[in-house]
Amino acid sequence: MKTKKTRYGLSMDGIILCFHFQSDDNGGTMCCLNNDDSGPIWMTDSLKNAEYVKENNTGWYNAGHSTPMHHPSKNVNYKDRLEIVKFEIEIESVVP
Repeated sequence: MKTKKTRYGLSMDGIILCFHFQSDDNGGTMCCLNNDDSGPIWMTDSLKNAEYVKENNTGWYNAGHSTPMHHPSKNVNYKDRLEIVKFEIEIESVVP
């Protein structure tokens, strides 16, 4: 049985943002968004969460999947180019 779900992500200049985890200098990990198609697509199940991530670049010390760090920050005007993308996906339900 398949279930339809709505998820939200971000795009920049028409490119869907992906995410990756990397080590920080203190031995922890941080989640970073990127636009180089180098990982899985970043998605969240909450429009409110996607809007927060679009407007707020989380510091490396708190960057997790739900509040990732923006990687395209070398471009000072990148936030004006971010858009929220809505995904309609089907999830296969497995019943034991």
